[in-house]
Amino acid sequence: MFQSANTGVAEKTVARETKMKLTIRKQSRLAERLLLKSLALTSVSIFLATTAFAVPQASPPAGVPYTPDKPVITMSRKSPAPTPAPASQPASDWDRFRKSRQREQLLSSTIDNDHEDAGIETKGEKMTSDSSTSQGAFGVTYTGVFAVHAVYSSDDFHLQLPPSATRTQTLFAATTRPPNGSCLEVGTSYTTDLGATTTKAAIYVYDFCKSNHSDWGIAPFPVNGKEPIYVDSNFMKTYAGAKIQSTPAYSLMIFTKDYPLSSDSTWYAQIFNYQTKQWDTLYKSTGLFDLDPRGWSIFETWFQQGQCSESLPFLGAEQLAYYNSSSGKWDPVKPDMVVLKNEVSHGGSQNNNCFTDDHTGPASYQIQAVSPEYASWRVVSR
Repeated sequence: MFQSANTGVAEKTVARETKMKLTIRKQSRLAERLLLKSLALTSVSIFLATTAFAVPQASPPAGVPYTPDKPVITMSRKSPAPTPAPASQPASDWDRFRKSRQREQLLSSTIDNDHEDAGIETKGEKMTSDSSTSQGAFGVTYTGVFAVHAVYSSDDFHLQLPPSATRTQTLFAATTRPPNGSCLEVGTSYTTDLGATTTKAAIYVYDFCKSNHSDWGIAPFPVNGKEPIYVDSNFMKTYAGAKIQSTPAYSLMIFTKDYPLSSDSTWYAQIFNYQTKQWDTLYKSTGLFDLDPRGWSIFETWFQQGQCSESLPFLGAEQLAYYNSSSGKWDPVKPDMVVLKNEVSHGGSQNNNCFTDDHTGPASYQIQAVSPEYASWRVVSR
C-alpha cells in the first residue's frame, strides 16, 4: 500500500513535469514565431527604406516643359592678355549689325536703316580697374546671364519685305548679352532676302573680342562654305525643349569662370540640349570688352524704309538672370540690383517707325515687360 501510494505520487510528478515541458515548448515556439514575424517585418521595412531612393523621380506632366538647372560656376583666376580694340567697319547689310556693336553705338539710329530695339537693358556696373595690380582686373559682381528665348523655325515665321525693298531685311530677336564687358552675345536672326518667298531663321554668336575687331563668332549666314546653325526640325527637336506659353524656346547661358575680370577672361556661350540633358558649348572667346559694359536682352530690327513687317508672332525672353560671382547664385533680373540698374526700353527716341504712332497709322509693335520684375519681356504685333 505504501508502495502504491509512492507510485501514484511519482506518476503525478512525472505528469506535471511533462505538462510543464510541453508548456515551455509551446511558449518557445510562440516566441520563435513572434521573433520571425518581427524579423520579417524589419526586413520589409529595410527593403522599402533602401529601395525608396532607387525609385526615379516622376516625369513632369505632359505639356510641362523641362527646365534645366542653372549650374553653379566655379570661379578661377587667370593672367591677363592685351585687351582687343574695336575697329570701324564698312556699312553693308550685315555690317550694320556689327557696327552697332562698336563703342557706344548700340542705341544709335539712322533714317535709312531704321535701327530700332526694345527690351531689357542695363548700363552695367562701374568698371574701375584695380590699380594695385598689373593686370588691370575688374572686381564686378555679375559675370554671366541666363535666358530662355522664344524661337520659330523658318517654316513658322515670315518676315515681310516692304514693297520698295532693295536689299535684305533682318530681325534679331531675342538677342542677349550679359553686362560688364562680356565678349559674347547670343540670339536668333530672321532674314528675308530680296526676291525670296521664305524667311531663314538661324542662331548666332557675336564676338566683341575678336583679335582685330568685333565680328561674328558664329554667323547667321554661310561663311567660307560653312553653314550657319539654322533653326530647322533637328534644332527644334534637340534644343527647343522649353516653352514660353505654347511657343517653343531654347535655354542659353553666357558666362566666364574667371574672377576678377581681365583681358584674359574666357567667355562661354552654351545652349541646353534637351535630348542629352546637358549644356552644349556653342562658342568661346577670350578677352574683355570693357569699352562697352552694357548688357541687354532685346528685339532689334534692321528694317528698310516703309511698312514694318506685319503680323509677326510674339517674340521675347523669359527667366532672365545674372550670375552673381560673389554669392555663386543666379539672381533674377530686377529694376534695382544694388550694383546695377535695369530698365525697360520701349523703343527710345531712335525708334521712328515701328514702335511709335505716326501719320501713317498706329505703332506696329508694342513692348511688354513683366512689372515690377524685369525677368521677362515680349514684343507683340498690333
